[in-house]
Amino acid sequence: MSYVLVINTISLTPDAKDRSNPWVGGATYSERAWTMCNLVLPWYHAFNLFDDIVVTGVYVPGPGYRYIHVPEVYGNVNDILIQRQAGFDATMGDANDWVVYLNDDTMWDMTNPVPLRDDPNGVLSPSRWTRGRTTQGEALNDGSEGGYVQLHGTMMKRWATKRVPWTSLPPREPGREAPGLDITLTEALGKAGVPGRYAPEYKVWDIERWAQPWR
Repeated sequence: MSYVLVINTISLTPDAKDRSNPWVGGATYSERAWTMCNLVLPWYHAFNLFDDIVVTGVYVPGPGYRYIHVPEVYGNVNDILIQRQAGFDATMGDANDWVVYLNDDTMWDMTNPVPLRDDPNGVLSPSRWTRGRTTQGEALNDGSEGGYVQLHGTMMKRWATKRVPWTSLPPREPGREAPGLDITLTEALGKAGVPGRYAPEYKVWDIERWAQPWR
């Protein structure tokens, strides 16, 4: 089974040092580049869990992963759709192989089990956590109560992404991105008959500096 990781990022756009995230107390997107270089990518590479690691968006080439340059089109969260699709298109595997899609401020828990190839679901939505206030970890909103698939970290079989391509989803209006795209994806998967479930046994961690994702 091929087990692939796709990470979308805009952390090295020319204006990344000047663009702040309103949800993170003014932290700039360029700070995510440091996290990617010093934490995220070395961690994944050291554990050797994934067969292929693809960074897509605006970053730089480096060891242990493949880089697919995807310039911004929307200049907002809607670029996730283009970046994730480009990452998927750059990978190979069988229909029942899994692809993990992550935002660059989200860390995959390396103790997560490897998903089963014969799992009947086409999409799994992990639980979401932070250590921003406690080393024990604190559960975050992850769509489980709202009944939607979260975009911070999304697990999809290859056949599911082919049935519902990321670029087939309509972009959201600026200011309505979260959880707008999450709901858009969930509705599209439902209309396409893609079975899925909330999968709390898989964890992703919010790691953005100064973030207060519990708010």
